[in-house]
Amino acid sequence: MLQPKVSVIVPIFKVSQYIEKCAISLFEQTLDDIEYLFIDDCSPDNSVDVLQAVLNKYPQRRDYTRIIRMNVNSGTSVVRALGIKEAKGEYIIHCDSDDWVDVDYFEKLYKEAIKENADIVIGDFIRESINTTCTIETEVCNPPRLMLSEMCNRSFYCMLWNKLMRRPLLIDNAIRLKPGINMWEDVLVCLQAFYFAKRIGKIEGSYYHYRVNPESYTVNSANECSYWQRKCCVVELEKFFADKEGDWSLLLNYWKMLAKLYLLLPACFNPYKWRNEFSEAAIDIDKMGAFSEKDKTKMKMAVRSPLLCVLYTMPDMVVFQAKRIVKSIMRR
Repeated sequence: MLQPKVSVIVPIFKVSQYIEKCAISLFEQTLDDIEYLFIDDCSPDNSVDVLQAVLNKYPQRRDYTRIIRMNVNSGTSVVRALGIKEAKGEYIIHCDSDDWVDVDYFEKLYKEAIKENADIVIGDFIRESINTTCTIETEVCNPPRLMLSEMCNRSFYCMLWNKLMRRPLLIDNAIRLKPGINMWEDVLVCLQAFYFAKRIGKIEGSYYHYRVNPESYTVNSANECSYWQRKCCVVELEKFFADKEGDWSLLLNYWKMLAKLYLLLPACFNPYKWRNEFSEAAIDIDKMGAFSEKDKTKMKMAVRSPLLCVLYTMPDMVVFQAKRIVKSIMRR
């Protein structure tokens, strides 16, 4: 078997109602020589059976498809790491098993990578929810380290599933996922990859479709466990950039602010805790153009006095609680 052009890594866990659409979109890709690595993280449902049924309809993809079962449920980070270790392709990309891709998505990514000799190629994505769809554009600039220095001001989304990465970029630079960090594991990889990459490309007109799944780990991220993992990610980033040339304090402070921003959301509002967590990052609030002026105002008020922040957000809290009450009544 020739070396695949692209390896696609697909974690599987409790996605029986979504995996069919995902797998069909993968197997119908216009690009030849794609390696598919489906990694079953001990899914308790029949997700793998559904996948096998789809694969039976695409015999031309069978020789390039592997279904690997984990010995124990290990989490997204360990699953993705195994996929990278097992991948044989020139380039690697990830796909979540409740999402899907346009039919020419991987072909466009790969052709752009070859044309531009790019280490990373990025595509836009469409956010798919029950009632709405929204196209999300992600920016690109070269050299890639400029993306790091500009990250606090521009839309550089750090998801693995819309980034085709040259395999040696990950392997030769020992870019690894951290076991136990299943929230922001992609941030950890992307920031390191941006640091080592020589060139980044971008495609237009073909999309990754990100399903807003109300049961997904990402959607249900406003809790202490997820926050702990985001903090662990920030610690790992601090270790990584500690011996790197240049001043990366603004980048790190930006991610510290993002990590604790949920503490200023109505559902988890706690300005007292927000002020004490990563307090050193507050010095750069005004430099973070990616945050809205309203968010920055809340942050600065929480720094001065959590009580001021409470008073400032009172109208939003009243609206939030009113909506919660209405939803509760409608469920009865």
